[in-house]
Amino acid sequence: MKLIPKKTQWVTVLREKLGLSQIQLAQQLGVSKAAISMVESDRRTLPGAALLKLVELEKKMTAAIDSNTLTGFPEHNKDLPVEATQEFSQPRQQQYDIQLNHLTAKLEVMEARYKKLRAQLQLVDKMLEKEPAGQPNGLILSLQVQRDRIVSKISRCNPKEQSSLRNKIAVLNAEVNFHKG
Repeated sequence: MKLIPKKTQWVTVLREKLGLSQIQLAQQLGVSKAAISMVESDRRTLPGAALLKLVELEKKMTAAIDSNTLTGFPEHNKDLPVEATQEFSQPRQQQYDIQLNHLTAKLEVMEARYKKLRAQLQLVDKMLEKEPAGQPNGLILSLQVQRDRIVSKISRCNPKEQSSLRNKIAVLNAEVNFHKG
């Protein structure tokens, strides 16, 4: 049974298959060597543009292996069997599917939570409007604390955050489609 690699291990595997050092890969992708090192140690992710360049490099390598022309790739890659590339692609595809499912579910939960919190905020605001404004009592203070908590929670699932998550899903979908096509 083969284990699915960690999400950033494929960067290391691909870099090694390409026969590139971290510095060489960084130059190819337009990022620093430190960024590659952090990606490979799972401390950060690649920027979208660099990720797309990496996908293009992998696609070129796969095409070169399929056509037995490894022009532009180091000599030791000529011995790399096609199965190794296919073997690498299948776990990555599974990983993309898992990631897409996770992000989509997270977005659905975020949207539902935002809707629920907005309704709670409207209710608390209505209750605050009904209370006499002259004297702060325990109920008003409690409602104000509750309102502050709701506003804080809303900030973690507001439309801007939802949009950011939609963008991540779109980038991931683009990567999946790029690999399929």
